[in-house]
Amino acid sequence: MPDPPWPEPTNPILAALLHDARNNIADGMPVDLAMLQLATHCWFEGGIDSYDRGQHDARNQTQP
Repeated sequence: MPDPPWPEPTNPILAALLHDARNNIADGMPVDLAMLQLATHCWFEGGIDSYDRGQHDARNQTQP
């Protein structure tokens, strides 16, 4: 798996987002839209997960 901002594969919110995406597709949402929604929410969740692990906001760090 790539590094953050993606959530860990065991993240319970990721499981819920996948469940929602499957339901959205089953209810007739176009697959492309369901994937876009899933990716956007996963990116956000991964950012929160990274912040919780102490990474904080890497955008504010200067490069050596």
